[in-house]
Amino acid sequence: MKCSKEKGPLHLKKEGFFIRPTIRLGLALLFLFFLFLEVSVFASSLIISQIQIQGNEHIKSGEIENTIQSRVGEPFSEKMIKQDMQAIYDMGYFREVEALKEEGEDGLKLIFRVRENPQIMQIELEGIEEREVEKVRKLVTLEEGQVLNFKSIQETRNRILDFYHREGFFSSQVEVSQASLKENECKILILIEKKERVKIAEVRIEGNFHLFSERILSLLKVKPGQYFDEGKLREGIKRVIDRYQRRGYYFASFKEPQIEFFERRGKRVNITLEIEEGNRIFVSQVNVEGNEHLSSLQILKILKPGVGEVFVPEFLEESIGRLETKYGKAGYLYLHMDRDLEFDKKKGRLTISLLIREGPQVKVGKISIEGNQRSKERVFEHSLLLKEGEVFDVEKIRESWRRIYNLGFFEKVSIDPLPTSSREVMDLVIQVEEGERTGRLLFGAGYGQSSGWGGTVQIYRDNLWGEGKRISLNWEFAKNKSDYDISFLDRWMQNKDLSLDLSLYNKEHRYYDRENYEKRRNGGKIEWGWPFQKYARCFLALRSERIHISQVDEKPLPEGLEEGWKTRRSLELTLDRDTRVRDETFNAYKGSYSYLSMETNGGPLLKGDLNFTKYKAELREYWRKDEFWMSPILALRLRGRLGERLPAYEKFYVGGQQTLRGYDLNEFNGNKMLLGTLELRLPLSKNMSGVIFVDGAQIWDEDSGMPECRTGWGLGMRIITPIGPLQLDWGIKETGEGKFYFGIGEAF
Repeated sequence: MKCSKEKGPLHLKKEGFFIRPTIRLGLALLFLFFLFLEVSVFASSLIISQIQIQGNEHIKSGEIENTIQSRVGEPFSEKMIKQDMQAIYDMGYFREVEALKEEGEDGLKLIFRVRENPQIMQIELEGIEEREVEKVRKLVTLEEGQVLNFKSIQETRNRILDFYHREGFFSSQVEVSQASLKENECKILILIEKKERVKIAEVRIEGNFHLFSERILSLLKVKPGQYFDEGKLREGIKRVIDRYQRRGYYFASFKEPQIEFFERRGKRVNITLEIEEGNRIFVSQVNVEGNEHLSSLQILKILKPGVGEVFVPEFLEESIGRLETKYGKAGYLYLHMDRDLEFDKKKGRLTISLLIREGPQVKVGKISIEGNQRSKERVFEHSLLLKEGEVFDVEKIRESWRRIYNLGFFEKVSIDPLPTSSREVMDLVIQVEEGERTGRLLFGAGYGQSSGWGGTVQIYRDNLWGEGKRISLNWEFAKNKSDYDISFLDRWMQNKDLSLDLSLYNKEHRYYDRENYEKRRNGGKIEWGWPFQKYARCFLALRSERIHISQVDEKPLPEGLEEGWKTRRSLELTLDRDTRVRDETFNAYKGSYSYLSMETNGGPLLKGDLNFTKYKAELREYWRKDEFWMSPILALRLRGRLGERLPAYEKFYVGGQQTLRGYDLNEFNGNKMLLGTLELRLPLSKNMSGVIFVDGAQIWDEDSGMPECRTGWGLGMRIITPIGPLQLDWGIKETGEGKFYFGIGEAF
């Protein structure tokens, strides 16, 4: 059977093809009815053993198979076949769709035979100037070399029309046609008639009492002097109605806009908008029925607006969403809530009736994991907050997904419920796609105008043995430093929610630009971490190291420093909270990260040669307008540091790529510090993004008083490469001088 824009009913022949029925009268119609009934009963018992796609040259068979509902092993359904044929046709790539069946010993072989639209060889634009061609081509969703898609034709036409309407060509027209070249090839011709632009002469608002005309005009964003765009006017009207409804005028509406065209130094238009505000609506009564899990009092506390309050539809929908979340946390997955709104327009009153059908409470059945070739079950056991037999908590499912994805082991993570024979039990299927970034050998180089060239070597392996462990060896070197360290992390020590982080290091830094001394540190650190809230963890770290201070080029040491070795022993307590959510490019785009820490050194308990204390605090926030990974991200980072009795070489430093761009590395120091960074991140591809940043810093000593805030701003690039994430920044300080920075590592 062939399927085109006109769909017809379907009946079966014993063997061979589906054919179009024809209408018969009298006995012929009755005969066909009984024949159809007999064959349908017979066909319903057939099992589909094979599905084939024939006739497609460019569109992959798998893409077509994903569109249809029929599946191998399932009973044959005539109704479903009709739906499948329409679904294939609705893909837009085919001029004809034909369905056939072949019966064999193994069952029924189902064949979908298609005839593709021609391949586009040329796309030509007519009716526009040469300078407009590039802009318009970006609006065309058809592509040369691809199969013609009739849905893309309509989409292209609408996009071009919308573009020219916004440019003021209100009467513009777009025609998309095709011309055959040779067999299965065609040329697309897009003819654009822009016609004359129309400017707005006047916008009048009538009938408004509760919003000033100036406020309505600001919401419309339509004003005299602009080119007339009907779509923009409609959007503005929606904003005005939304503002009225947020003030309780639920029935506020505009009459049909009066649009008057005239000629005055070109084509002009006057727009008159008359609004009918209606009465303000107040909630007079709220009824709740059918609830058992939550009491009516609990529901009424959540449901807004309440009795006596102004009715705002948005508030009602938001509160119902909160109710659904609360029920979802308790496992009521089949919850259904009907709301009935009974208005008395004259009196401005509303009765809200909420009918709740809770359904059964659902518990977790079998939990299965798919796609984990390297990762062992313990990775999922400690990240998944739900266990078999527990109440199916939707909120815990979301948090489990976030925890698994944030490990960084997997390119894709999905957690899907799977219905069982019982409505009270739902299985869970965790599907993952393991990434390649869990192990790497990196060689890199960096440059700073004050520090010169440097390099880095890193051997890194995460998810070691598939158990969530990590080991790394790092070496960083430059003219003024040489650092190397080795570390090992076990996220779940002895298969418990207790992490263990071990590190050994040796670091040499030379400060000869301003302070003229060399500092060498070697030692180790051991840190334990454990969760204590939903998003929070606590860390306890012990550190022991030896520090050696020496002269550079036989120059005297700065005041407060003594040459020789000293022993430092410290105990640090840190509390952190992490609610960050990452997208498919592993960039944090919403949520926050924050921590507080206190580090004490020396004293009667720890001993050692140094006795001082450090306090640290940090907050990172991320915002993105929507979920699409190409949308810009606004990232904020605030840091505070406070030190007591700090030796000169333990002071806090500001300046450079990681603190204050535009300034020399470690240009300023002190025992008190405030830092702020704001970045606008603009994804250009999955491996590259641009950055616009502003840094601000204050750093001072106890006796010097708080200085003015130093600022820097600039532009940067973030590039994901096989050797790791690259950071390229051009920072400009307050005097206008700029510095270039090159580094390797993840952005905050």
